Amino acid sequence: MKKLISSLLLICLLSLSLASCGGSGDTPPGMKLLSNEARDGMLLYVPEQYTLFYDETSGVMLATLSRIDPTSISGYTVYPSEGEISEYVAAHFDLAELGEDAVLEADYPLLQEIDGREAPTYVYSFRRGEIDYRAMQVYIPRDPENLSLGVAVLTYTARMTESVTGLVAYTEHLEDFQKTLQVFSFGEKGESVSPEAPTPTDGMILASDPAITNYRLYVPESYTLDLKIGITSAYDAADRTSVTAFYCYPDGVQSVQEYINERLTKYLTLFDTCEKVIPSDALLKDESDPSLGKNEYVALTVDGFPAFRYEFSATLDGVSFRFAEVLILRDKGLTKTGLYTVTMTANGADMAEAEARLDAHRAELAAMLDAFRFD
Repeated sequence: MKKLISSLLLICLLSLSLASCGGSGDTPPGMKLLSNEARDGMLLYVPEQYTLFYDETSGVMLATLSRIDPTSISGYTVYPSEGEISEYVAAHFDLAELGEDAVLEADYPLLQEIDGREAPTYVYSFRRGEIDYRAMQVYIPRDPENLSLGVAVLTYTARMTESVTGLVAYTEHLEDFQKTLQVFSFGEKGESVSPEAPTPTDGMILASDPAITNYRLYVPESYTLDLKIGITSAYDAADRTSVTAFYCYPDGVQSVQEYINERLTKYLTLFDTCEKVIPSDALLKDESDPSLGKNEYVALTVDGFPAFRYEFSATLDGVSFRFAEVLILRDKGLTKTGLYTVTMTANGADMAEAEARLDAHRAELAAMLDAFRFD
C-alpha cells in the first residue's frame, strides 16, 4: 500500500483525461470545481487559473498551474477498513520511499481543522532528477469514528526553485492550496460495502476493487497493491515498474487512433518530452510494400474484446519513462460502454534503462491481459 508520492503524480498524469467538472452548490469567487460531488463525495475547489485533469470514474483528481511552472494540487479518496486516522496515516505515509534526500520540514504531523474535522498534515521536501520539491499532504476523514466512509487525501506540490516572478514557487503558490483547504467540504455520498473478491488465478492476486470496478485485473503475487490512490494500481518494488487500470468515456473522439493522438497532445503539456514508439512486434501496414513501415499499434484480444497496444517514451525532470498502454473496447463506439486502459510504466536514469525494465516485465503484462476479465 505504501507508494512513492512522486509516483502518484506520475500515475495521475498517465491515467487522467482532461474533462469538464460538475457538481452542485455555489462556486467560491476565483475558484473552480475539480471534483465530482456525486462520485467523489467531496467539493474540492482550486483557483481558476489551474488546468484540471481527472478520469470520470477513477476518483483521482489533479490540477496543474502550467508546463513552465508545474505546481499542482491533487486529491483522491481512500477507504480504510478500521482504526483511527492517526494510525492510518502512520501506516501509509512512508517518507523513506521518496529517497535519501527526502526530509520532513518539522515535527509532523501537524493537526489543522478542515471542514470541522481534525486533519493530520505533513510537509516534506524531496528531489526528482535535479529539481528540489516541497509538498504538503493533508488527510481529512469524513467521519473520524468510521474511516470506511472515506478519507480525502489532498496534496500540494511545487518546486523549490524560483518561478518567473523571482519567488520560490512553493512559497508563491502556497496561498492557492490554503484557499482550497478553506473552501473544502464533504458532499453527499453513501457508504458502500465491498463484495468479496473472486478467487485469484494461480500465482496472481486481484489488484482491482470489485466495489468500484466492473473488471478484474490480476497481477503477479510479487507485486505490491496500491488501492489507496483511487485507481487500480500495483507495482514491482524491485524496480518500481507499475501497472494501472481505469476506464473513461472519451469526449469528442470517434476512434482509438483519435484518442491516442489526443492523449499524446496532453502528455506533451505534462512531460518535458513525449513521443510514440513503434512496438517491435507491430505488423507491417502492407506486407506487399514494406517501405510503408509498421503500424503504430499491436492488435490484441482481451477477454474476447478487441484491444490495441500503443507505446510511448517520455522524460520528466531528468527521469526517463517507457509506457505500454493497452486500450480495450467493449463496444464499437467509444462513447457507449467506455474505453478501458491498462498501462505498464517503467522508468530509468536514461531511456535505455527504462526500455530494459519494460522489456523485462512484458511477459507479466501479457499474463495480466490473459487473466483480465469483465464482470
